[in-house]
Amino acid sequence: MMIMTYCVILCRKCRWAWGAEEGTKTSRCPRCLGTVRVKGNVMVNGLSSPPEVREAVARVNGRLMKAPMEVPTFDTDPKRPTTPPMPSKKLKAFMEALAREAPVTRKRAIAIGEEINCGPEVTSNMVKALMDRCLLYEPRPGLLALVE
Repeated sequence: MMIMTYCVILCRKCRWAWGAEEGTKTSRCPRCLGTVRVKGNVMVNGLSSPPEVREAVARVNGRLMKAPMEVPTFDTDPKRPTTPPMPSKKLKAFMEALAREAPVTRKRAIAIGEEINCGPEVTSNMVKALMDRCLLYEPRPGLLALVE
């Protein structure tokens, strides 16, 4: 029985990563539809399961390969370090709503934030922070989804 192994490939045109089976010669970028030669463009290899591939792709696309995978608590306005941290109840409610409706557009994410009494600026900061921490990613350009 042959064990399947996977790798994460990076597109040189649009700087987007995705997963593929190891051993393939070329793969098509899901974002720009360009054909990419696998050899020389592998970012991570030796992954044994699809959940590992999803996590690695989210980390590469989030540009934080060593970021811890945890629920963040962060400041609502990074320019003012004296503001209190965001209550975790709103953050959890936002993440649960995103998980229920995923994938969503950025406009819908802001509407979800307003439904839980967060302003559009606070919601944009939450989206940015979740993407920086590799908990939120773009499965396709313009759509947002939580990493499973």
